[in-house]
This record gives sequence, C-alpha cells and structure tokens, in this order.
Amino acid sequence: MGFKEWLLTEMPVAVLDDRETKVSREVLIGKKAFDNNLWVLQGKYKNNLDLVEVYKSSTTNKYISGVWAHQEKHGESKPVFVVITDVTPLPFDALGNFLEYSNPIQMTKLTTGEDFRNQGYASSLYMWFLSKGFTIISDMVQFNGARKLYSGLSKDPDLVADVIDVEEHKLIKHDVSIEQPYEDWDIDTSVYSLNFDKAHIRIAIYVK
Repeated sequence: MGFKEWLLTEMPVAVLDDRETKVSREVLIGKKAFDNNLWVLQGKYKNNLDLVEVYKSSTTNKYISGVWAHQEKHGESKPVFVVITDVTPLPFDALGNFLEYSNPIQMTKLTTGEDFRNQGYASSLYMWFLSKGFTIISDMVQFNGARKLYSGLSKDPDLVADVIDVEEHKLIKHDVSIEQPYEDWDIDTSVYSLNFDKAHIRIAIYVK
C-alpha cells in the first residue's frame, strides 16, 4: 500500500491535525494554490506504490514532488497536496560547454520530509530530472546523505557518472562507480576530501 492509500484508509481524520498524524502542516498545500497556477504540473513518476506528481513554482525555480490526499476538517473533505521532496535546480554556468553536457544543473536546497526519508524519493526526483535530459552536477560541499545519493545513482546501469575538474575544465574519470559505504568520515577519496581541497572535483550524472 502506498502512502496515499495508507493516508486515506488508516488516517481519515484531519491530516492537518498533528494529534492524528505525523504529517506536518508545512508539507501540505491546498488545491486552491494549484487552481490559481501558483504551482504548474511538470510530470509524474512512480515511486514504489505512489504515483508522485512534480510541480514547478510559477514565480521561482523551485520544484516540489508529492502525492494528493484528503483533509477532513469540520465535516468536509478537501484535497491537499502532500509535499514529499522539494528542490531548486540552477544552471551550472561554471562548466560552460567544455564537456558538452546537456542542460547542466546543480541542485540546491534539496529537502525530503522527515517521514519520507530513506525511501528513495530524492533519488526518484533526481531520476525524473535526468529523464528530462538534464545533467546533474554535484555541489562543492556534500553531506553524507547527498554523497550516498550520488553513489547510488552512479551505480545505475542506465546512467553515466563522470568525475570532472571544474577549475581545469577537464574530465578525470568517465563512467565510474562512486563509493560511499558508511559514515561521514568514510568517503570516496577519489572525489571527496574532509579538508575541502577537492572542492573543484565534482560528479556529473546523465542518462546514457
């Protein structure tokens, strides 16, 4: 059973009521915001049993992904959108065209709701961007969760992960598997350094 079905069958009382469910107020958007085109549908993808929808803000470059559910309030049922992940992709201008990557972007402020972490939603959202022809370039500073995300994507047989030098504008390694097996200090030293002396080394991921 996916999250949407669970929410409707097991938690039918107000999803906005923190006493009844763990879903917080901050991750719910009413249908009126979509009717007024504050969020514009970009596409859908399947994650486990959930049909996740992706929307883009009409005023910023922020994207959200999540599922539709219902809010029971004052005896009335209203549709609400439960935001599972949100991200802001920005053009990665530092690359220029020296490696001829298609639509290079860098993700900023990627967040996943606390109740949905470690369930593959972030990687599914990244896969959605990759399927649209984007090349995702890693950030200068990578926390453990982000490193694990890139490590997982680099092992996908349908994707290519390159290690690149954005200062020297050159390819270091092509189509590699990035290792990030354990904790923060257990890093793939071919890509990362605890002293940030490899801040110019990035990962570029794209569809084969």
